[in-house]
Amino acid sequence: MASRPTSSRSFQHRWTKDYGFVSKGGRALCTLCCESVVCKTSNVQRHFVRKHKKNFNDESDEAEAINAALAKCAKPSSPVKKLNTIKNQATEWSYNISYNIAKSGKSFAAGQSTKNAFLLTAGVLFEGLPNKDALVSTIREMPLSPRTVESRISEMSENVSRQQTSALRDAPVFSVAVDENVDVNGVPRLAIVARFTDGGRIREELCCLAPMHGRATGADMAAAFSGHFEARGVDIRKIFSIAAGKESDFVDILEDRIGHPVVKLRCVIHREDLCARISARDLNVVVDTAVRLTNAARSSTHRQLRRLLEETNGAAGRESPVRWLGDAKLLERFVECIDAIRAFFAEERLDHPELSDDEWLGKLMFLADVTGHLDAFDLRLRSAGPTVLSMFEAWKAFVEKLQVLSGDIQSGTLRHFGHLRALSSHRPVDLGRMAGYMLELDAEFSSRFRDFQRFGPAFSFLIKPEAFEGKDSSPFRWMGIDDFETQLVELAAASLWASKFAELRSELERGETDQGASIAACWESLPDDEFSCLKKVAFALLSAFGSTHICDRIFSHMKAVLRPFRNRLTTEHSEACLKLKLSTYSPDIAQLSRDRQGQGSH
Repeated sequence: MASRPTSSRSFQHRWTKDYGFVSKGGRALCTLCCESVVCKTSNVQRHFVRKHKKNFNDESDEAEAINAALAKCAKPSSPVKKLNTIKNQATEWSYNISYNIAKSGKSFAAGQSTKNAFLLTAGVLFEGLPNKDALVSTIREMPLSPRTVESRISEMSENVSRQQTSALRDAPVFSVAVDENVDVNGVPRLAIVARFTDGGRIREELCCLAPMHGRATGADMAAAFSGHFEARGVDIRKIFSIAAGKESDFVDILEDRIGHPVVKLRCVIHREDLCARISARDLNVVVDTAVRLTNAARSSTHRQLRRLLEETNGAAGRESPVRWLGDAKLLERFVECIDAIRAFFAEERLDHPELSDDEWLGKLMFLADVTGHLDAFDLRLRSAGPTVLSMFEAWKAFVEKLQVLSGDIQSGTLRHFGHLRALSSHRPVDLGRMAGYMLELDAEFSSRFRDFQRFGPAFSFLIKPEAFEGKDSSPFRWMGIDDFETQLVELAAASLWASKFAELRSELERGETDQGASIAACWESLPDDEFSCLKKVAFALLSAFGSTHICDRIFSHMKAVLRPFRNRLTTEHSEACLKLKLSTYSPDIAQLSRDRQGQGSH
């Protein structure tokens, strides 16, 4: 009955009649025991002889058993199909576990350890369940080797990228935030984040984290940017605004490639930091001195200083989770403990005349108060929400606050300068010089936030369109909004829609919902045929970034994923992990599992 073995690796149909094997997933599957072997005659024959030949009395008995097994295999509830179901379930489970590994920033090797943990606890977890054996079998079949997890993550990242691409192609307009940073291997990485509306929902999506080899000039960044969207088939002419983290010619070069004027908003948060550092440059000497004294006190005799602070109830006896949280925290802590620090240096016979100089102390107290206000402004910017409107309102409020602070200095009341007021009670303070510092800081904010001053009225269009004057419509003309003015008149005259925006403003005042989602939902409810031009402008403004804070967040996650002891992770795999971790889209795991033939663990 048996034939001479051949060396062919393709399935031989005679194996079905002679040995009861069928083709499954590129392997030969035995219908008698549901085990599979490589498609080779010698393997098939060896399996049949060693496992089944001895169970038959003669060739007729053998043929009857093979025919029965083949008939049972053809039924929907056959063991073979149950085995395939288990393998398909195991494949889907492996995708889910790999997805969780990527989102948690774990190593690819975590897949196998997860599987081992499942198997070790399966006896206790599934005790008493009627399908315990089936569950354990499914876990055992899960392919979770590091190479498999790597492949699963890459496939899911590609699936998410396809969803992003489809949405970007359908979106009438979108905006981007772009920034560059260096990874643990010293490779510059260009982060490109797109914001757009998709079905009434505002999405912020990491498009790529491209490696930039070489100098990474503005021209190089613009070329990488254009190449990325060209490869995706996304039209960059739909870009409304660009937020860049660093001052460079990148935005101007990219604007030329786009072919129409774009709203160029330099990162609000970065500029706020620049204003704090650039204004009143001679004050930087005070900060540097405070840092130098702090480091001197925290050196070899740090324990002695800590003991002295505890004896004098100094607040700096507490350690911060971060060593120093910027100039504001450093100066605040230094001022609170200055008496203890002065006593410490005197005890150690270390001469630091600054600690007794009236002019230096006055600048120190002024800086401690001003950087405290700047720090509060920075926190408000970072928590202002996703819309550029919220950041504009925070900036506008702080500019007005600067006027109040300047008047407080000039009047000498010092209601908003607690440290300076306390010093002035027993030491002379040059308030005229401090007033000059405030004027310089005010001028810095006015000059560096000029684009906010220009586009500020347009941002209010999102929540109060009926009051929009539209003095500068140049950023929107390329969108084809010829009927903008007439639709605006119709909207203002319609009491139904006017009341809808009044309800929106009331809802935002209560702070009960997400600002961006509420504004998007309100505009989505307007009929397209009546207010298409207004909706284009609204969704364009909703897409604008006021800062590149999201890029900073991406770089923080990048450092967590691409760690010093995980620095061999390729740029493609690190980008795939970050995309799955941060995307608002979820990979279609069910479809990916169906597309991939179920294959058990080896």
